Amino acid sequence: MGRQTKREKKFAPKIKGEIQKRKIRQQNEQRKSKGRGLPEQANPEAEPIINEEKPKTELAQHKDELEALRSTQKEFFEFLEKEDSGLLQFGEDELQDDEEEEEDHILTQELFEQWKKEAPTSIKITKKLVQAFHYACHINDTEDDSTKAFSERFKILNSSIFNELMLFCIKDLPKLFDTHLKRGEKKVDEEDDTQSDKKQPFLPDKYPTRWNKVKPLARGFVGALLHFLGGLSEPQMLGFVLKNTQQWVHYFGPFPKLSNRFLKALLVLWSSANETVRILSFLNIRQLAIDLPFPFIESCLKGIYITYVRNAKFTNEKTQGLINFMTNCVVELYGLDSSSAYSHAFVYLREVAVHLRTAYTTKTKANQQQVYNWQTLNSIKVWVQLLATFPQDKQLWLLAYPLVQLIHGIINLLPIARYYPLRCHCLRMLNDLAKSGSEANIFLNSASYVVDMLQYDGFYKKIKPYSGKKFNASHLLAVPENLLGTKTFQDFITTEVQLLLKDYFANYSSSIAFPELVVPVLVALKRFISKKKSAPTTGGLRTLVDALQSNSQFILAKRNKVTFGPQNVDSVSNFAATIGVNNPFMKYKDNQDTLIKNREEAALRNKEENLKAEKTRKEKRAAQNGSDDEGDDDDSDEDMIGKDDNESEDDEVDFDSDRDFDEDDDDEDEDMESAPTTPKKKGAKGVRALKTQTEGDDEVEDLDISKW
Repeated sequence: MGRQTKREKKFAPKIKGEIQKRKIRQQNEQRKSKGRGLPEQANPEAEPIINEEKPKTELAQHKDELEALRSTQKEFFEFLEKEDSGLLQFGEDELQDDEEEEEDHILTQELFEQWKKEAPTSIKITKKLVQAFHYACHINDTEDDSTKAFSERFKILNSSIFNELMLFCIKDLPKLFDTHLKRGEKKVDEEDDTQSDKKQPFLPDKYPTRWNKVKPLARGFVGALLHFLGGLSEPQMLGFVLKNTQQWVHYFGPFPKLSNRFLKALLVLWSSANETVRILSFLNIRQLAIDLPFPFIESCLKGIYITYVRNAKFTNEKTQGLINFMTNCVVELYGLDSSSAYSHAFVYLREVAVHLRTAYTTKTKANQQQVYNWQTLNSIKVWVQLLATFPQDKQLWLLAYPLVQLIHGIINLLPIARYYPLRCHCLRMLNDLAKSGSEANIFLNSASYVVDMLQYDGFYKKIKPYSGKKFNASHLLAVPENLLGTKTFQDFITTEVQLLLKDYFANYSSSIAFPELVVPVLVALKRFISKKKSAPTTGGLRTLVDALQSNSQFILAKRNKVTFGPQNVDSVSNFAATIGVNNPFMKYKDNQDTLIKNREEAALRNKEENLKAEKTRKEKRAAQNGSDDEGDDDDSDEDMIGKDDNESEDDEVDFDSDRDFDEDDDDEDEDMESAPTTPKKKGAKGVRALKTQTEGDDEVEDLDISKW
């Protein structure tokens, strides 16, 4: 009969007491009517009572007792009906379907087609479909006492019917729930008509009268689907299920435990599955955060950030694409609710601040490594990207001050040359904040940390030889000891200084204070160029100095024509907006970005050509070795007298073919190991664009669930 509510528990003893009194009165009246005080069956003159009807169930008997209460205790019954009509109406669905639940069903093609036709108009047939789907999802489970009786009442004839049943239920069963809820129709007798508005998420439990009938079916369907999803491993099946669940995630809303289970499963798939499944998993998480009531978005935000941090411990060429994708997903999800995003970000930034304070106070290597690692850096990077993506959100930009203080603290924790790569990562984050902060009238100064890198004493010492691998600082936090003092490391510093200053001054190239802003940087650059006269090392810095001076003169010429003062903030903003990107420094930046892009593309093409050439050489070498072996075999066959030529030739060919096949496999394995992996960056817009790309990946007709 289900779990009793508080109101049922309150009135249940009184109802039972009234029913007991009524039974006693009926028995006394029967005894008085017979004269001898015996029950009717004990009267010898009475005719025997033959009850051909089936004994009523406990639920049916209780229903009769409630109907009798209507006549005996009319006022009390009216009170219950007025206060809580559900107390008197519970169990109606169970009573109607009590006999049908005991029926055995052998699911044939004809019966399944009949169920599909009758399900939109019959809640009973829909219940049978849910039961059949539940059996199909648990078909591979080990039978125990609780599932054995259920499995004996459902039999599926063959795999084709099983496949059609699973496809229909996953795709169309929630539509039947919508039909029984009469979703979209105007409700005259219900107050929750606002939920039919397309702008608001659809919540099935906002239809109380109709939802009572659909609720057990929805719970059974969602629970069975989660069980089925937990046993899947093939990307095609996972993609099909996730693509359909995205359309009806609102049916998880009334069941908090099932919603949390579904969220945990999605987070696992989002961080570990292939590309298509990752995208579909995130789209489901995003839809859950939008459709389900407010407290659930807190679980989504917390879960996706913790999953992101766990998978951002290491950064290299293979993991960079996944980390970029996960970063964009976290930013997009946190952008749905700025209030929740601010509270979560403040808590997580405070945890990083605690580690940083401990590293400053104790000054031990272990505590310093708690800060100087990819996990901490990526956790800060996601909040920087969040602010950069939403520059107009004032509530989120309250995080700018603690975020900038954390970045400054990380840079100053170990300001030595070995950690210059980590400093460059932090300075890029500051430049990203400065670019978006200019719209919010926020000024960030990172030029001092950039110029400080030119004070490295290795520039003025004897250059150390270095013949190791090519240095790529984009996936490093610390420079190896054998690289310090080498020409490679010096080139890295000068290149990074040029790139960082280029991005920094591009944010303020149209500012009216640009001439004063570049003065200390120009002094430091000219001093370094005068001391280090090597043209290859300082060539990029000389070009940067010329661009800064040219833009400074351009701004001065424009500023001399204005009539307002610095106190007029609106006029100062209009000055920068009027110039915009039409200034000499932005032209320099565009040219440098084009050169860098062309250089990277050329390097990538050279790498691919080298790999192809190496593969071709290996194939020629393998083919040449195979031909030499065949020639040796032919000579040996001519010398063999009295031996079957066909037999010896076949034996030799089989041996050579097996060996060549193994060599080719080894070559392919080496090529796979040496092949470059080019990470693909997917921004928040890219995730939404890939939503349409995944729509045609899996065809329902080609999907065979019975293989599972």
